[in-house]
Amino acid sequence: MTLIHKQMDLFDAPKRSYIAHACNCVGVWGKGIAKSFKEKFPKSFQSYHDYVIGNHCLGTAFVCEMENNFYVVCLMSSVGYDSKVGDPKSIVSATTLALNDLLQQIPPNSIVYSNKFNSGLFNVPWEDTEKILLETLEKFPEITWIVCSNEVNKEGRKNDT
Repeated sequence: MTLIHKQMDLFDAPKRSYIAHACNCVGVWGKGIAKSFKEKFPKSFQSYHDYVIGNHCLGTAFVCEMENNFYVVCLMSSVGYDSKVGDPKSIVSATTLALNDLLQQIPPNSIVYSNKFNSGLFNVPWEDTEKILLETLEKFPEITWIVCSNEVNKEGRKNDT
């Protein structure tokens, strides 16, 4: 099992990488990093939208076909967004299922890049998501997961993560 924290922008991941983010189950990428995904990967957004409409997708992972040299990974962790976002406990539970689903879908020795998913608009402390990510990766020792961060510390410098 390998979990690495790296000071970098998620969208600077190497070409042909899996880049993952948490998604709602209503087909909307309207704010936060999801909005950036929608702008950079419009075909992936349409595939995600089509996947969630009319399906029970909470707790699943959807891997979009390659677009712009990346595989966009949608971790279905919240039933909705804004005022209809799930509570943190249900998001963590759905994320556990989605991570297991994803890691069974991708080939061994894959590398997945993500942000600190769930910790933004879904209001889940990163430590809670990181804990289940570590627990899940223990079952898939051949997978490497890189958490990308551009955070700035109190002194105004980027953290070395």
